[in-house]
Amino acid sequence: SGQIPVLNVNGVELASTDTIFICPGDSFPLTLPTCRNPVWSNGDTNMVLWVSQPGSYYGTISNFIGAQFCFAFSSIINVAFSTPNPVITLTGNNNLCPDDSVILTSTAGNSYLWSNGATSQSITATASGNYTVTVTDANGCSATSESGPIIVNPLPAVPTITANGPVIFCDGGSVTLTSSSATGNQWYLNGNIINGAANQTYVVTASGNYTVTVTTAAGCSASSSATTVTVNPIPATPTITPNGPTVFCAGGSVTLSSSSATGNQWYLNGNAINGATSQTYMATATGLYTVTVTTNNCTSPSSSGTTVTINPIPNAVATPSSQSICTGNAITTIVNSGNVTGTVYSWTRDNLTVTGIAAN
Repeated sequence: SGQIPVLNVNGVELASTDTIFICPGDSFPLTLPTCRNPVWSNGDTNMVLWVSQPGSYYGTISNFIGAQFCFAFSSIINVAFSTPNPVITLTGNNNLCPDDSVILTSTAGNSYLWSNGATSQSITATASGNYTVTVTDANGCSATSESGPIIVNPLPAVPTITANGPVIFCDGGSVTLTSSSATGNQWYLNGNIINGAANQTYVVTASGNYTVTVTTAAGCSASSSATTVTVNPIPATPTITPNGPTVFCAGGSVTLSSSSATGNQWYLNGNAINGATSQTYMATATGLYTVTVTTNNCTSPSSSGTTVTINPIPNAVATPSSQSICTGNAITTIVNSGNVTGTVYSWTRDNLTVTGIAAN
């Protein structure tokens, strides 16, 4: 026996504790010192062993010196594959909408080459495609990952809103808004989601800016422009104040005043009085007077009625109107007043009140 032979690779001696990393498909020459009868651990008997597989390799040499047989084992060299195994991880969803993105990250390596030409460990993907990365480790070995498919889905058509009537109306009214999309709708009021409003139509009873957003099964959305709805309040019920008695004689009048300064319409016995739109109305006819107030095309309930009563002037006719009589005699004069209820009689003679004559 002799000194332990030291293996070498391309003329470089290797310590027995060294591990040589090779890339799959590559090989390297492992050489024993000059000797006779080389035998390798895998049975090969060539002086140079080309190694392409992982394992522990050593060689033996033998020789006869005179009559003595000498035999020696070489140092042992470990060979292993250097095999990066790149895996792509996604930060986000691989189903994207336009203007969305997802971050693709490779497992660690010494250098990177993505299928889109990027050379960083992480990339931001915004387009559809199958993304792969080739990773090279510190030993110069490379491997390519499986593909990471990215899908960019189209946006739905921008929806439009159609109203089935005027979008300006009075409190208590409504308008139905209809989306141009039959499915995927969500209605909003002033930018805030309306809970449960996911049908194609929505009945509006409140003022505000209404929009609808349509979302596809892939989660991509498009929003309509706003439709403004204005709901005007109903004016308060007005009241009527007369400026004097509401019962008077023909030829008189009473001025009725509404509690509202504007928007008035006066009525007599439920019928509109043409042109009677001021805050006040001078009543000269018997009947029941009411007033309503209209603001922004919304009309209040009718006021309570104010009854005006105009009594006629009596037309007294005395029969006979004149007659000659002898002194000491008397005649009876009858007055026809038209049988007006509540008539009170007052007699005069020669423009002087006659006393002692009873009223009839």
